[in-house]
Amino acid sequence: MCARLIAARRNNSIDMAGMSSNVRLASFRTHDDNGAGGLANVAEAMDMAVDIGIDVVSISLGYLMSQSYAEQVFGKAFKAATDQGIIIVASAGNNGKAADTHYPSALSGVIAVASIDIQDTLQLSSFSNFGGYVDIAAYGSDVYTGYNRLASGTSFSCPIVSGAAAILLSMGVKPKYVAGTLIHNVDRFASPLKPLKKHAGALNPLKAVKMAIDYPILRGAR
Repeated sequence: MCARLIAARRNNSIDMAGMSSNVRLASFRTHDDNGAGGLANVAEAMDMAVDIGIDVVSISLGYLMSQSYAEQVFGKAFKAATDQGIIIVASAGNNGKAADTHYPSALSGVIAVASIDIQDTLQLSSFSNFGGYVDIAAYGSDVYTGYNRLASGTSFSCPIVSGAAAILLSMGVKPKYVAGTLIHNVDRFASPLKPLKKHAGALNPLKAVKMAIDYPILRGAR
C-alpha cells in the first residue's frame, strides 16, 4: 500500500496515481507477515540501501525506546546513510503522544512525519504522535491506498512525503536541501491542537516545487 502512494503509475486508467513518476522501488523486508522482526533487521536494511545507492528511504514503522538504545541499534547504519546523502523519511507513530521516544523517526537526520486528517482543516489526526521531534505532517486519515481501500496511520503519511522528496531529487535538488525545501514550504498550522516543532505544518508539494524552480542554487545551478 505504501509503495502505491509513492509510485503508482499515472495516466494508465488503473485505480490511482502515486506521488512520483518514473521512480524505481526497492523493497527491504524487515518483518514477516505476522509483524515479527528484529530491530537489527531495520539497521541491516539501511546498510543494504547504502550499498546499492538508494536515494530515498521510506520507513513506515517505529518503536518506542530510549535514545541511548536507539543510537545503539540504529545509529551507525542511519548515520552512514545520511552521510551518503540518502533522504530518510519515517512515520512519527500512532500512539497519540510525544514522538521524542519513537524511533527511528526521532533520530537526527530523519524526516519525521505526523498525520493530519484528510479534510483540509490542518488538524493532526487524533492517533498521530506529535511534538518537537516531528518535522512535517501529511494526510494519514482515511487515505485511499488502491482497490477501494482506505487506511489510516502515519505509515501512510510517510510515503506521501517520501514521494515529494523524490520529486525534488528528480528536479536536481541537492540531497542536503531536500528536507529544508519540504519543511520550509509547508502550510502552517494556525492553531494546532497539540504542540509541534516551531513553524511545523502540512506538506505542500506545489510550494516546494516552486521554490526549487525559483532558486536554482538548490539544484546546484548558478
